[in-house]
Amino acid sequence: MSRMRAASRQSHRQHGAVAVWVGLSMVALLMATFLAIDVGRLYYSQRELQKVASLASTAAARIASGCSAGDGFRVGVSGVQSTVESVVLANGGAVSWLTGVNGTPAIEVGKTETRQSDGVRVFVALNEGDPEIDSVRVNLTRPTPASFIPAFMPGSAASLKASASARQAVVGSIGVGSGLLSLDTDNITFLNTILPPLLNATGISLNLNALDYEGLARTNISVDMLATAVGVDAQDLSALLNTSTTLPGVLNGLSPLVNQAIVGGTSATVTGLLQQLGAAASGNTTPFPLVNVLGNTVQAVGSAVPAINLLDLVMALAMAANADPEGNVQPIRLPIGVSLLGIDLATYLKILEPPQVSSLLAPGTASASTAQIRLLLRLQVTTVSDIVAGLNSLLSLINALLGPLLSVGTFQVDPIKLAIDLYVAPATAYIDEISCPMAGVNDGLPVAKTSVTTGVASVQVGSFNGNIGSAQSTTIADTAPITGVRLGPVTLLPILGPALSLGTLSLNVNAVKQSPIVVGNPARQNLADVVDFTRMDADELPSGATRAWSADGQPPNPAVAANPQTVGSTGLVESALDSTLHTLVTGITVTADPSSPPGLLTTLSGLLGPLLNLITTSLVNTLEPLLVDTVAALLDSIVDPLLESLGIKIGTATSIMKVVAVDNPEKVGTCLPNAALPRGCLPADQ
Repeated sequence: MSRMRAASRQSHRQHGAVAVWVGLSMVALLMATFLAIDVGRLYYSQRELQKVASLASTAAARIASGCSAGDGFRVGVSGVQSTVESVVLANGGAVSWLTGVNGTPAIEVGKTETRQSDGVRVFVALNEGDPEIDSVRVNLTRPTPASFIPAFMPGSAASLKASASARQAVVGSIGVGSGLLSLDTDNITFLNTILPPLLNATGISLNLNALDYEGLARTNISVDMLATAVGVDAQDLSALLNTSTTLPGVLNGLSPLVNQAIVGGTSATVTGLLQQLGAAASGNTTPFPLVNVLGNTVQAVGSAVPAINLLDLVMALAMAANADPEGNVQPIRLPIGVSLLGIDLATYLKILEPPQVSSLLAPGTASASTAQIRLLLRLQVTTVSDIVAGLNSLLSLINALLGPLLSVGTFQVDPIKLAIDLYVAPATAYIDEISCPMAGVNDGLPVAKTSVTTGVASVQVGSFNGNIGSAQSTTIADTAPITGVRLGPVTLLPILGPALSLGTLSLNVNAVKQSPIVVGNPARQNLADVVDFTRMDADELPSGATRAWSADGQPPNPAVAANPQTVGSTGLVESALDSTLHTLVTGITVTADPSSPPGLLTTLSGLLGPLLNLITTSLVNTLEPLLVDTVAALLDSIVDPLLESLGIKIGTATSIMKVVAVDNPEKVGTCLPNAALPRGCLPADQ
C-alpha cells in the first residue's frame, strides 16, 4: 500500500513538472511570435518609408528641373514643398516625417553627377535658383511602430530613416564616324563605290543617285522594328542579339515596316530601295549574328526608341555579312589608281564599322563608338629603267675588257613592291551634359555639351606578296622582298665552255614588317556646344518622351556651326610618313643567293665583292628617295584629294548630335546622408 501511495505522489510530481514546462514553452512561443510580428512590422514600416521617399523625390524632380513644365525654370525647395507633402500624405505618411535625416534637411534640390573615379551617380546639393538643378533628395524620419516586447525592441524612442534622390533629366543620342566625312549628296560616289561589293551585287546595276538616298539617310528605325523584321520578340534584347540572320533576309524583312519610321509620311522610294538592296544581296546568304551589328546600339533602353539610322544599319549589315569567321571584313578596291612611267598605285579600303549612333541615354552614359578603318596603299614599280640600263652598260664594259676570262650576263630587276597601311583607331563621341530647355536661354532650346576621343592614327609599312591587284597584296607580309635582282649567268673562262659557269647570282632586297608608328593625341577633346535644335512634332516623338528636339545639321541636311564637328587631321599621318619610311629603309636586308658552289664564289669574292656592294648601295640609295619622296608626293597630290571626294578622310572623327528628349523622372539613389556604411552615402556623395 505504501508503495502505491509513493508511486501516486511521484506521478503527481511528474504531472506538475510537465505543466511548468508547458507554461514556459507557451511563454517562449508567445515571445517568439511577438518578436516575429515586431520584426515584420519594423521591416514593413521601413520598406513603406523608403517607398514614400522614392515617390516623393520622383514627383518633386519632375517640377524642380522645369523640364516637364516646359518653362525650363529651376524650382527650389519652396517650389516642391507642397508636392512632397501631398505625396507623403497620399501614401499613408505624415507631415511630421519631414524632419530630415542626420542633420540634413527633409528636402534638398541639386543635380546628379557621375563620379569619374568609379562611374557611380551621386546627388550634389545646389542653392536655390541654380540653373543646373535637375534632382531632388527627400529625407524622411518616422518613429518606429509600438513594440509588443519593449525590452527587446527599440520602441518609440528610436526612429526609422529613409532617403531617396531622383532626377528629371533630358536624354540624348549622338553619332560618330571614324575617318568618314558625314555623307551627303555631294559625295554619294562613296556609297556607289563601296555598297555593290559589300552587297556582293555581281552583275547588278546599283546607283544611289537614281534612288532615294536622302530618304534612306534620314530614316531612323527602332529596335523593335528590326526585331519584327527577323521574327524575334523585341522585349527580349538578348534573344535579338543572339539571332542569326542573312543580309537579304533582314533587308527584305524591313521593307514593309520602314514606312512607320519615315518622317512626314510614307515613302515608296525608300521601300523600293530596300527591296533593290535585298535583291542585289540575294547571293549573300551566309548567316551572321546581329550582335556583330547591334553590340554598341542596344544598351538597356526601351526597344521602341528610334535610334538606328537606316543607312548606317544597311552598311553595318553588309559588312557583317561579308566578314570571315574571325570577323575580318574584306578590303574593297577603290577607283583610285596611278599608272605612270612604270609606277602603279592601288588603293583599298577596309571599313570595320560604319558610323554608329547611340541609344537615347542620359548625359554621362550616352556615347557612340566606331572601330578602325584602314586605307591600304599598294605601290608597285615595274621598271627602274635608268638604273638597269646603267648597270647593264657597266657589265658590257666588263665583258669587253675581260673578254674570254669572264662573262657576266645582264641584270634583271623584279617589280618593287611597297605596302603602306594607314589605320584610324576607334573613335568615341560622348554626351557630357544637356541643359534642360529653359525660358530666356538659347531661345528655349536645349544645349548639349559633347566630347570625342580620336585623332589617333598609325602607319605601318612593309612589302606584300602576289600582284598588286591580287588578294595577297592586301596583307603586309612579315618579311617579303621589296624587289629582287638577278645577275647572270656568270661564267669563268667562257672559252672553255659552260663547265665553269657560276649560274645566276640573285639578290633579294627584303622588307621586314615594321611595327605601326602611332601619331596623334588620344586625349579626350571637348567640342563646341550644340545649340541648334528643332522641336519635334507629336508624331515624331520617341516612345515615352513628352518633348523632344532634333539637332540641326544631321545628314543629309546642311551642316550648322557645331553639328557635325570633325576633329583630327590627315596631316597627322602625312607628317609621320617620312619617319616611317626611313624606318623601313633601315630595315631592308640584302641577301645573296648564288647558284654556284660556295667555294667557287669565295674564290671570286675579291672580284664580285665590289660589284655586290655597288648593287646594294645603288638599290638602297635609289629606294629611299623613291619611298620617302615619291610616295609622299603621290599621297599629297593624288590620294588625299580623291579620297576626300569619296567622303573619306584619314585621321579624323566626326561627332554628330542627333536627338534630345525629356526623359521620365528616375530614382538615382537611396543612401542615407551623414550615415555610416552600408546604408550611408560614400563621402563623395554627401
